[in-house]
Amino acid sequence: MQRNDAARRNGVATARRRQLSRRVQPVACHGALRRAAPAAPEVTRLIAVSQFGAGAPIELSPDGTYGTKISSPEMEVILQLRGGLNIAAAAGIHDAADRDDGAKVDRRGDALLNNGEYNRRHNAVLRKMHHCVTAVAIGSLVLGDKDDKERTDALNETCHVDLAELEGDDTTGGDVLYEVKVPSALTTSWSAGKGSAEKGGAPASCGHTYAFGNTEEKYRHMILGCRRRGRRRDEPLKHSTGKGYVQEFKGSDYDALVVKKSRVIPAIVEAQGGLTPHLVAHIGHLSRRAKGKGARDSTKYGRSRTSTRSFVVHHVQRISTAAQQYSARSVLRSIANGKRALAARGLTGGACHNAMGAA
Repeated sequence: MQRNDAARRNGVATARRRQLSRRVQPVACHGALRRAAPAAPEVTRLIAVSQFGAGAPIELSPDGTYGTKISSPEMEVILQLRGGLNIAAAAGIHDAADRDDGAKVDRRGDALLNNGEYNRRHNAVLRKMHHCVTAVAIGSLVLGDKDDKERTDALNETCHVDLAELEGDDTTGGDVLYEVKVPSALTTSWSAGKGSAEKGGAPASCGHTYAFGNTEEKYRHMILGCRRRGRRRDEPLKHSTGKGYVQEFKGSDYDALVVKKSRVIPAIVEAQGGLTPHLVAHIGHLSRRAKGKGARDSTKYGRSRTSTRSFVVHHVQRISTAAQQYSARSVLRSIANGKRALAARGLTGGACHNAMGAA
């Protein structure tokens, strides 16, 4: 009897070990994939589209209002960009480029996405951020103007301001400034982050390793700056160990942060739809203003029965959808420009590549 019980226990333990090994194996394979192909764009894409908010165009409940309308061509491009598939609408100009000079063409649309159409995408996300802050604002809001920097010099002299809530800091009563950035996680530029002996470490491109690795560090450093770290005689900062020297850097919002003692929120939203954790946390902070006695929330939630009534989910969906929808529009506009260039210049390779942004 005791022998049977021991055999049964051994059998259960063996089955448990096999079950655990099956759970651990995908994780180990994923780590091997990242080490084997550190610059592979598809690993970066997989991580980027897996972040909070990135699935907003699919999860958004359509209710007939303008904010929930996504045309079929735009949705097709959004899904193809998410999955790393060839852009079907661009097949004609891609085939023409291959026949004309045989040069390598980026059929997955990343070059089209990064082909210079940044203002529309930025302004669309800025409008959604404005709606988010306005819904629960406790101070007056100021929208900056890129062409009229003097308008917001009283808030920040070192850089123009995208959005500001005057006296909107619940803790100090100071101003809150929002700097909106909508970069793509999939760009041809890449940095090893080795820095130099004079300036120390530098932001590294690590989107293949962790979320927002190609965008967040770069733009937070650009906006907020950083303090000096380590000693000048030390080696430049190594991201793998966290040790080394980094030179002090004054960011674009130095005047607002240090001189005027304002709070600066880097509102970084990737073109793939993901919102950085710092921005999501701040939206969560704003949502607490909409709760409790005397709270105010002027958010216009969806009309559908399946539309969310959560402040955080609603605004994350609208911000992420704006980033991805206008990215898709940028791709479609680049395709239209490529077709016009091919028609006007008789399918010349130079016209095709200049219009499409060949890889």
